[in-house]
Amino acid sequence: MQLKKNFLNEKICLFLILFFSIIFNYHSGNRGVFPADSFAFFDSGQRILNGQFPFKDYWVVSGPFIDYFQAFLFSLFGINWQVYILQASIINSLFAISTFFFLKELGLKSVSNCFYCVSLSILAYPVSGTPFVDQHSAFLSIIGIYIFIFALKENKNIYWLLLPFIFGFAFLSKQVPAAYLLISMFVVLIYNFFFNNRKNNIKVLRLIIASSLFFLLLLIIILKLSEININSFIQQYLLYPLSIGESRIENYKINFYNFFIKYKLIHLFFIPYTFFNIFKLIKIKNYYKSFNFILFLSIFLLAISLITHQLLTKNQNFIFFLIPLMAALTHIEVNKISQKPKLILLSLIIFLCFFSTAKYYKRFNLDRKFHELTYVNFDNTTLAKKIDKKLLGLNWITPETQTKADSLNEVNMLVDTKSVLAKDNRKKMLISHYAFFSTILKQDLNAPSRWYPMDGTAFPIKGNKYFNSYKIFFKNIILDKEIEVIYITKDMSKNIIFNYLNRECFKKEIIFPYLLAYSVKKDCEDFNSKS
Repeated sequence: MQLKKNFLNEKICLFLILFFSIIFNYHSGNRGVFPADSFAFFDSGQRILNGQFPFKDYWVVSGPFIDYFQAFLFSLFGINWQVYILQASIINSLFAISTFFFLKELGLKSVSNCFYCVSLSILAYPVSGTPFVDQHSAFLSIIGIYIFIFALKENKNIYWLLLPFIFGFAFLSKQVPAAYLLISMFVVLIYNFFFNNRKNNIKVLRLIIASSLFFLLLLIIILKLSEININSFIQQYLLYPLSIGESRIENYKINFYNFFIKYKLIHLFFIPYTFFNIFKLIKIKNYYKSFNFILFLSIFLLAISLITHQLLTKNQNFIFFLIPLMAALTHIEVNKISQKPKLILLSLIIFLCFFSTAKYYKRFNLDRKFHELTYVNFDNTTLAKKIDKKLLGLNWITPETQTKADSLNEVNMLVDTKSVLAKDNRKKMLISHYAFFSTILKQDLNAPSRWYPMDGTAFPIKGNKYFNSYKIFFKNIILDKEIEVIYITKDMSKNIIFNYLNRECFKKEIIFPYLLAYSVKKDCEDFNSKS
């Protein structure tokens, strides 16, 4: 009878976690946009269905796994905004449910487990709502850490075989934090090897190496089938991002405020969790050899890696989901102490977790801080379906919106842009943060990059050793696709073209104040031959 009751409790918990993971993410994903980030994978998912691929047809520094996953979802459910949000909702659900089974394995009861996992699902992907590289990389990597811990505890071959695939997908979402967490896992694995059966260690290494080689083989096959040059993949995805990362690490200065005060509510649980384990390390003989210490070491390095990544990245904060995760792990530790202070401490942990979740839910999910929408009035939204029915469900508002009229004007501007592009039968390229026109028009608009910041984080700028590589890449797209005109929208700098190609090779035309066209002069010396 008790077993049946526990099973029903678990099923109810899983349903609630799944429900909240999806509903909160859909609410956020439909609540305004930050064009540069919100549409990053919308057109690219459709481009893959049309036979255009990353590294070959557009410059990519992160996110190819997300492109292919989005193309898969579009092929199954149709191409529209709600299917676009579905990818983020799936990863959010997978992360929250994996956390539930992870905490269950550590002995956390279903009701408490459900509370922490629902809290985690509210603070995980909904801060963005739409597919984003950092979240994909972090959440898939953490699922990899869970599998690694299961593998250490149960020593099942399937877990060791899964690890390279999970971390591979995480790395192909974004190189970091996946690389940091992968290194952390290997540090723990090596530490564990010193206190484990040597024969078993060899078996584990064989399984990991075999699975890694199989994953690499599949990656090479996919690159070949997509006609992607392996050298292009290596340069765009490995070498060029390393040149960005080197400068960030050189300029990185750790200080007390950045590491502790900025993330004080994470440390509110992380520090007690750490002290519990340090105390055991001192008091319990051979604790450093135990599974529980290996678990602690894994979680410690996980938290440190994510905080360090957050401090190095230029993106908005997204790691406050660590609050419910660390609260749950601290809850498990408190559960092991004597009865008298336990109920008070557990109540305090639950209250602080609830308070923190509510605080960051308002800041990131309601106020949409991650997408720079903190200071807009959401009463000024306009229905995005006015632009196209594929955007049905999205409430349009952007960071620049001050009034309802601003929102309507932007939507009307995009409707006008859509009309101009639809009527122009020339082979064209569109450079814009509004990366959805290719999809809604069912046209190849041949965008040369996923993002267009002018700071060198998405493609090389002058001074970077890969500048000429991107210049050649850009020019060859124009030649290969026989581009006759390049359109750019008001959110773009003209230097996005003229830093790489001669201004004299184009004839400028002002279509609207917010839309420019540059006709390509094919007799220009820049376009005489491919490089």
